[in-house]
Order: sequence, then structure tokens, then C-alpha cells
Amino acid sequence: MGELAAAIAAAAAAVSAIAAVVPEVKSTWANFMSKYHSSNNAKEINDALNATMGVLRAKMADYQNEVHRHKSKIPSETYNQWICRVIEIEEQIKFLASKYEKKRKKSAFCLLPHTDLSKKMKKKDVEAAKLLEESEKLGDFMLVDQPPDAVVKMRTPKVENYPALQGPLEEILKLLKKDKIKGVGIRGMVGIGKTTIMKNLNNHEEVSKLFEIVIWLKVSTEGSLENLSREHIQQAIVQRLELDIPRSSDADRVARTISKELREKKYLLLLDDVKKDVDLEELGIPDGKCGSKLVLTTRLGYVCSSMVNRVVNVKNLSPEEAWKMFQDILERPDHMGNPQIERLAWQVVKLCGGLPLVIKMVGSAFKMKKGNESWAYGLNNLRKWPEKEHGGMREMYKMLKFCYDSLTGDQKNCFLYSSLYAEDSDIYTQCLLESWIAQYFRGRCHDVRAYGHGVLEHLENMSLLEEGASTEYVRMHKCIRQMALNILSDMGDRRYMVKARETPRNPEIEENWNEMEWISLIDNELQNLPDQPGCSILSTLFLQKNTRLNKIPQSFFKGMQSLRVLDLYCTGIESLPTSVSNLLNLKVLYLNDCKALMELPPKIFGLEHLEVLDIRGSGIKSIPAHIHKFVCLKHLRASFSNNIQEVDLNCKVISMVTTLEELVIDVETNKERCNEMLDHTIENVATLNKLKIFQFRFINHEVVDVIKVVGTTPHICVPKAATFVSLIEKRDDILSSSFQVVIGRQHLVFPQIPNFYRYDRYVKHCSGQGSDPAISCVLSRADAFELVNHNGAEHLWETGITSMNQLQGCLIESCKGIRTIVNGNCMLDTPILPIIGWFCIRNLPSLKSILEGPVPLGSLSQLKTLIVGKCPMLINIFANGLVRHLSVLQHLEIEGCFGIEEVIKKNDNAGPEPCALPKLQEVVLLDMPNLRSVWVDESLEWPCLERLEILRCPSLKRLPFSNTNAPKLSCISTEQDWWEALQWQSQEVKEQFQQYCTFR
Repeated sequence: MGELAAAIAAAAAAVSAIAAVVPEVKSTWANFMSKYHSSNNAKEINDALNATMGVLRAKMADYQNEVHRHKSKIPSETYNQWICRVIEIEEQIKFLASKYEKKRKKSAFCLLPHTDLSKKMKKKDVEAAKLLEESEKLGDFMLVDQPPDAVVKMRTPKVENYPALQGPLEEILKLLKKDKIKGVGIRGMVGIGKTTIMKNLNNHEEVSKLFEIVIWLKVSTEGSLENLSREHIQQAIVQRLELDIPRSSDADRVARTISKELREKKYLLLLDDVKKDVDLEELGIPDGKCGSKLVLTTRLGYVCSSMVNRVVNVKNLSPEEAWKMFQDILERPDHMGNPQIERLAWQVVKLCGGLPLVIKMVGSAFKMKKGNESWAYGLNNLRKWPEKEHGGMREMYKMLKFCYDSLTGDQKNCFLYSSLYAEDSDIYTQCLLESWIAQYFRGRCHDVRAYGHGVLEHLENMSLLEEGASTEYVRMHKCIRQMALNILSDMGDRRYMVKARETPRNPEIEENWNEMEWISLIDNELQNLPDQPGCSILSTLFLQKNTRLNKIPQSFFKGMQSLRVLDLYCTGIESLPTSVSNLLNLKVLYLNDCKALMELPPKIFGLEHLEVLDIRGSGIKSIPAHIHKFVCLKHLRASFSNNIQEVDLNCKVISMVTTLEELVIDVETNKERCNEMLDHTIENVATLNKLKIFQFRFINHEVVDVIKVVGTTPHICVPKAATFVSLIEKRDDILSSSFQVVIGRQHLVFPQIPNFYRYDRYVKHCSGQGSDPAISCVLSRADAFELVNHNGAEHLWETGITSMNQLQGCLIESCKGIRTIVNGNCMLDTPILPIIGWFCIRNLPSLKSILEGPVPLGSLSQLKTLIVGKCPMLINIFANGLVRHLSVLQHLEIEGCFGIEEVIKKNDNAGPEPCALPKLQEVVLLDMPNLRSVWVDESLEWPCLERLEILRCPSLKRLPFSNTNAPKLSCISTEQDWWEALQWQSQEVKEQFQQYCTFR
């Protein structure tokens, strides 16, 4: 048998020396194993086992060396498992060999062939031989490609030192941790730092912990109005995921492969510079069921609104942040020690407008400049941008201009027109729209104002305009404005003069006004104007904020027959010249805040095309008697003094302007006289049947929209019911199929009726007194009604209400005198509130009952929600058998009614029905210290009751519910101490409901 062991050892050495096991070797080894299995000698078995393990160990070492040499690949899972099994069996064989040695030393004889140890050794040798056979097939499956990195880090500047960039980054990180947020949009104008923020997001440590893989895709190229093609984006995804897909594969097949790869992964998809909506499903991106998220950057608002459910807006850098970024890019501390260069550098930074991309371009250009002269020359060139090439700034111009190129003709005109306003100024939206309309930038839309709003919204969506100090204003960033002015200067068929906030100059000498179509000389400290500049094609003239301009030459407007917009806001003019009568096509005239202007010249009333006149804040306090000669006047804004007689006189004059659609009045009065002013004005102007906007602005900045038609729905706010009646008597058209009416001084309180938007006809009456039959006509048509702070009435019908049959929602609050809501004795056989669905009674200190007297059939038959709160005198909710009428009541809430001891009294349910409230789903009982019972026993059925909330009701010791009469009750919110003290008909019932309890 010694020969067999030697032969096995030789064969094992031969096999271990061969790198790849060829069939001949495999056959030889099988022959040796066959002979070995017939051996009964323990030593031979042990030697053979060691030999087999030696070959296996050698094979494992060869493979490990092979894996080590291939740095670009990683071991396959099959290989890793094989290695683990080899290591495991090696330990087992070592253990058996150790046992064998111990027994061999104790005995001089060989072990018998069928001992347990021999059997185990043979069994392990068979297992080792199988592993050796498996190794022959392992070569082709030993190495696989490495999976893509979870995150591919990107080179980008850090943002932690810039709050304008760090703030949005932190906000996005918070949003990504919320389950309900599926997509986040980073929005802002070109160059503001959106991509930098998203690159920092890509690199952030928290992102690598939140997601298995982060995929960054550049969706478009700069200067293009479209996204890249589906195939182009798919190839970028394929490369990122390192998928082996032939480039010739069709897009649908690629989509299926991408989807299969990502379906079980928690991914973060980062889309940079999205120009249009991206169909993710078409690309192969699954819907992210595993918590996957999407973040995109865009300058286009409509992309954000359609692809994501949260938007993070990026703002310009503050001056301090911009200054720091410029210094970081400059990397020249020696410059910052030079006062002259520091001053020039600060002016350079101001011209960059807080845009990181511009700061980077400009900083790189100034980095190598030496000396004051070089810096001054560079600053002068920068001021002329983009007329001159300056360190890459022409590229910035191209990036901005692509947005402009995507606009239609009228949209381009509106955009360019916006650049006439001063740099960094808030542009009053209403004035901008009126000027656009006057310039005939109106498309083919019949509703020109709606068209203007649409253009404005589009420009904001394109980030060409942005929101100003409030929603009433917009702004144009200085870089975008500079681009617009450059476009204007390149247009050969038109001429424009735009000089705002510059040093004083004489425009008569320096410019040829006669060739101009638009002239903007805002805030230039002008003192003189040319005597007769001509300007036959001039359509817009902006002279606002030239406070030192006191006089306009008498012949100044001669030849300006094409002028349509004239803005003299906040100038020092004392009068208008007689040549104003030449402005035959003038449509818009702004004279607001011209404090030295005391009157309008008679000849101005010959301007038959004037549509907008604003004289608020001017010296004109009396509306000229001839104002009705402005036969096209639609918008009038004026100021009134504190004198009621003057108010009456002015309003009577205004009432003659039958074309008015908008009337805005600034009133210099105190709060005490506001109502009186409103009454007098409404009384006089109510006959203007085209009036859609009637607004008062008081000295305390309070704004009252007396009339404001939104769509086809008039919103009306008046101080007294009598005023409202006066209004509708003269404007019977004001109450159309839908309306919203607020009467009283609490008009600023938002409607408290839930789902308010569902009601077409709504009335709110605040702070009324006694009987007020004047409003019954409107209430008879109302869907929803709120009565707040009414005094002097004991029930609703004493307020003058005769019918509320159309009411679907009603709130009665803080009415001190009301003792009962409805007196059935006054109703005879008429159903009370037959279709009301929501009814809230709150804070009525004198209320003793909801209904008195008989309850006619059909009363409250549609009531689904009843809320009663803070009515301390109320003792009984469902008196006079009211409970029998509430067959569809779903929600009952009672709070702070200290007098109530029983929710439903025994005599309240006098009828035979065992189910008093068959549809009741929810009961809320709060702050009821004297409440003893919901219902006396378990005799009533509660078939639909699902939720119960009881808090701070210490006297309530028993509930009328069981697992048989309230089978759906599955949500109970209460206090644990109160719950433990409750008395139950059985422990089983208590345990049944306790599983549904939430304790507070």
C-alpha cells in the first residue's frame, strides 16, 4: 500500500505544477482516486487526504495570484464562495489529521478500515476532490467587471462659505430625506450657481449614505433650446452604469436594460440644465419605488412645475459674498493692499451682479492685471460689455441670449421694453403691463391684459425677469438688462436712448432725439429738456425720478404725435405745457408723486385715446370737471384729502366717466373716518357698471378691494350692509352666478368655512347690529354664510334673514346676544336649513339651544358636520327630537360647553329607532368637565362609528359602545388615566377597544 501513497503524491505534485487542468491530467487523477478508494490502510488514507488538500491549496494559491494581478476586475461571487469552501474544508481536514496523529501515537497498529475516523477522512477527501473538480470550471467565471462607483466625485468650488449657495444645498438635503418628496428642482437664472450647488450635492457625504448610486446627466448643451436626444442621454446612463450594450441597440431595448439595472437600486438622478420636460420612463428610469429621488437644475419655471414637487430658488450672492468669491478667484492679496485697486475691484464686483459664473470669468480675466492703469482699463471695458470682448464674457452673453431667442416676436418686445427701467430697480407690474398694452404688444388675444400677464409669467419662467420686493413688482438682473440693451443697440431699424442714473448731462446737445423710438432718462438729475426735439416716431418717454426737473418747455411735445406712454412719476414739474395737446395717441400718463403739479391744463382733455391716468400723490386733489372728456379712460388712480365734501365732489365727477374699469383711490385719512369715506365714495361711483376693480388705500397702508372681479366672480368688501344694498341697487349685474361678499370691518379675516373654494356664492357679515333685512336678498342666494360679531339679535331670523334654503355651509361666531340659532315657531312648516352640510356654532356666550320649538320634517336633513364650541350656557345639543333628523350626520364635535351633561338625552331619542345617528363616523368631545354621558346605555346602534376622541372630560365614567353595537370603532384618542378609570360592561369589551387606543 506504500506504493499507492507514493503514486498519489507524485500525481498531486504533477497536477499542482500545471496552470490549467487539461483533460489528461483530470483522467490520471481520477484513476489514482479509484485505486485510493479501495485502500483500507489508515496511513494511506491520511496521506492521500493530505495530497488532495495540497493540490487544492495550490490551485487556490494560483487563483489568488491571478486575482491579485487583475486590478481592473474583482473576484466573482462564485469565486468567493469557492474560496470560502476551500478554507473551511482545509480547517476540517486539519482537525481530522490532528485526531489521526493522536491515535497513531497511542497505538502501534493501523486503524481498522471501518472506524469512524477513517470514514470521515474518506468523506472529506471526496469533498476536497469535488472542489478540485469545480476549480477546473472556475477559470471563466473567476473575475468580473467592477460595479460602478456609488458616487463619481466632481471638481467644483466649495459653497460652505457662501450662504446664498450653501442655504439651497442644505435645503435640498433636507428634502431628500423626506419620503413624500420625489423630485426637487433647483431654479435660477443663468450663471447663478445652480450647477455648482448640484455638484456639491453630488459630492456630499450624506448623499453617499442615502443612495446606492448617484447618476449625473448633462441634459442639454449651452446655447440650445432643446434637451439632448433620447439616445444621447441613454448612452450617458449606460456609460455611468457600465452596462455592456452595443451602441447600435435600439432605444427601447436600451431602456429595458437600464430599467432592469436600476429597478432594485435606490438611486439619485441628477439632471443638469433641463430645457424641456424629460420622459424618464422613455429613458428607462424606473419610478423609484425604493426611495429613489430626482434633482434637476433649470432656469425655466414650467420645467419645475411639471417634473418635481419642490422647488429651491437660488438667489444672487450678497455683495459681501461676491466680494469674497472675487478675492478667492483673484488669489492676489497684494492687490487688496492697494487702496486704488481695492476701489476698482469693488466696482468690478458690483458689475458682476452677484452671479458666480460672471465673477469667475471676470476674476480670471483680472487675475493677471498689474497696476492701477491696467485695472482701470479693464473696468472701462467691462462696463461696455458685451459690446467688447472681455475675458470670456462674450460666452456669458451667448448663454443669456439663447433664452431671448426662444421668445416670440411680442414676447421679445416686452422683454426688451423692460430694460428701459433703471438698473436694479423694482418695476411695478401694473405699469409695465399697461405700457406693453399701449405699445400694442398684445398678440392676437382679445383679453389684452390676460395676454400681458401670460407674457410676464413666461418671462419669469424663463428667468429673464424675477420677482421684486413683493409680488406686485418684478426686477431685471443687471447682466440680463445689459444683454437686452445690447440687443437694442444692434437693431438697425429702431433707435433707443437709455440713460439711467448717470451723471447730469444735456440730452438736447448730446443726442438726436428725432431718431428715437424709446427714450428712458430715469433718475438722471435732469434740470432741462430740449425746447422742441420733434421725435415723430417716439412712442415711449420715461422721465421719472428726475426730481430737479421743474419745467417742461411749452413746445416740447410738438411733433410727438406717436407718443403712447409718458411717465413723469416723481418729477418736480409744476405744470404741463400747452403742447401736451399734440399727444393725440397718448394712452398712458403717469403723474403720480408730482407733488408740485396742482392742476391739469384744459387742453389735455382733448386726448381722446388716453386709457390710463395716475395722479396719486400729486398736488391735484380735485378731479377736473372735464375728466369725462377722456372718452377712452379705463384706469384712474387719484388721491383724496380728508374733507368729506371734497370726496363727494370728486366722486360725482368720477361717476361721469362711464368707461372706467379700474378706480384706485389713496385716502389721506385716519382709521376712524375710513368707513365714512368708503360709504360716500361707493354711493357715488356705484353706477359705473364697467368697474371691475375699485380699491381704497388708506394712510395706514390698509388696502380695501371694494370691488375686484376675478375671472367672472366679483369680490365685494363694504363696511356696512346698507352700503352693500346701495351698491347692488345700482349695479344689479354685480351679483352674477357666483360672488363673494364681505360686509363689515373684519373683511381681512380669511373665510373659516373649510373647502371654501367649493362654494360659488359666499357672504360674510361682520360686526352687524340688530335686524338687518337689507342683506336678505343676497343671503337667499348664498351657498355659504358666516355671521361674526353680530349684536342685538336673539336668533338668526332677528338679524333680518328670511330664508337660507340654499345654504350648504354656515358659521356663527362671537355673537353675544344669540340665545337660539333658529326658532321653529317662526318657520311654521318650512324645513330649516334643508341642504346645509357643514354647520359650526362657536363662542356664543348666551346660546341655550340650537333650535327652539317644533322641528319641521326635512330640517337639517343633509347635515354631515356639526361643530359646537365654547357655548357655556348650552345644556342640550339635540333638543326637541332633533337627533331624529340627522340621519346623515358623520362628524360631531363638541368643545368647551360646560353646561352639557349628556350628549344625547333619553327624551331626545323619543322615536322607536334603535339607531339615532346611523351615519356617524367620528365623535370629538373636548373640555367638558360636567359631561356624564354620551348615551345612557348600550341600547343604541353606532354602525358607522370609526373614530372617537375624548380629552379633559373627567366626569364621563362610562361609554355606550361595545364590540357589537359599534363594530367599526378602531381609533380612540384619549388620556390613559381616564381610560383606566372607565367602567365597562366586561373586561373583554375593554380589551377589545384598548388595542385601538392612542394615549396623549
